[in-house]
Amino acid sequence: MPQSRAQKRNDALSAATPYDDLLCFNMYRGWRAIQELYASVFPKDFNPQRSYVIGLCLEHPTTVSQIAAVLQIDDAAVSNLIRRMENDGLVKRERSGTDGRSFEIHATEHGKATYYQAQERSAAIDQKLYDSIDTDDIAVLRRIVEAIHTHG
Repeated sequence: MPQSRAQKRNDALSAATPYDDLLCFNMYRGWRAIQELYASVFPKDFNPQRSYVIGLCLEHPTTVSQIAAVLQIDDAAVSNLIRRMENDGLVKRERSGTDGRSFEIHATEHGKATYYQAQERSAAIDQKLYDSIDTDDIAVLRRIVEAIHTHG
């Protein structure tokens, strides 16, 4: 009988690789694991990054630059993400009333509903992660990520 994806992954995790000591490889593995973990409960075509964007414009509209600053990614990447989210009906862009050259990003009703559904479904995963990862380790992870942003 063929191995499941989870069995293959568990076998791969237990095997040594030439990349085990590379920080970038381990960060990549961590991000992939997070994506897979949340994919099991998030609605189709939704992921943590989309959730973060909608969360930032739930209460009031925001801009691409503001989203980019919070997510710590460049404006072009956010613009591409917003375009895809707009095509999926999760957000809408409207010309700013104060600055006609810029756009404000608004969460649509569909986007808000999807966000709340994702938050509800992921609450158990969030709690499981917090219960299984020591608070000191979370603080270390934050310091590592900050060091990468500051010195990288």
